[in-house]
Formats: sequence, structure tokens, C-alpha cells
Amino acid sequence: MYFFWVSLSHFRKILLFLLIGSSAISVNAQNKYTEKTGNDSLQIMYKWKFPEKKGVEQPAELLLKVINKQDVPVALSFEVVYSMDLRTVATFVVDTCLKAKKTIYGKLNGLYFISEDLTNEQIRSDGFVWEINDLAVQEIEKCPVDK
Repeated sequence: MYFFWVSLSHFRKILLFLLIGSSAISVNAQNKYTEKTGNDSLQIMYKWKFPEKKGVEQPAELLLKVINKQDVPVALSFEVVYSMDLRTVATFVVDTCLKAKKTIYGKLNGLYFISEDLTNEQIRSDGFVWEINDLAVQEIEKCPVDK
């Protein structure tokens, strides 16, 4: 009987390990960013978040991640444009600085956008498009603020 309990104990540990591991993989898959645009010196990635509060879906959030691959800081500016059925609905302006070889992303750095003019259903529809326009990157000596 003792041998069975030891085996059952090991089985429980293995099962617990597998459950924790699979939930971590699931969480990691939800946190992945997708590349929107990029080159050898800069990469802009995104992900959509559809948060819920007490079971009620909140407005969708577009979160960006910007990676400076250069050995120098850069001043960066661009527009994020939301369009629905070929009509511009919202425009957001990004104007920031990235230190050399650094990454900024999401709410922490103000790189998230919420449209109050579109429902989540519209954002998920085929008629919705978002773009990055007027991308400008300029090498600078140093960032004016600590980013």
C-alpha cells in the first residue's frame, strides 16, 4: 500500500506540474505581439486586448511595442489611424524617444489606444482597418526625458 501512495504522490506532482505549465503557455500565447512594420533599425509590433470588468466587455485596446535596434537613441513619431469601411474614425499621434537598444510598450509608456467611437464588434469585423502613417525616425544625441 505504501508503494501505491508514493506513486500517487508522484503522479499528483506531475499532474500539478503539467497543469501549471499548460496555463503558463496559454498566458504566454495571449501576450504575444505581432509585427506591424519594421526594418533593420526599428520594429513596431502590436496586440489587441479585449478586457472584461465583472463579466462586461470593456472597449478594445490596441497595445504597441516599439523596439529600437540601433546603437543610438532615436526620436520617433507616427500616427495610428482607425478606419471603418474606408472612413477614418480616429487618429492617435505618437511622439516619443527611444534610448539605444531599448524597447517601450503598452500602457506603461502610453502606447495604447482605445476608440470610443467603435464597438468591439466593429473592431473585430472585416470592415475595420488600422494603419501606421507618417512614420518618422531620427537619430539623436540623447532622449530629453528618461524613457
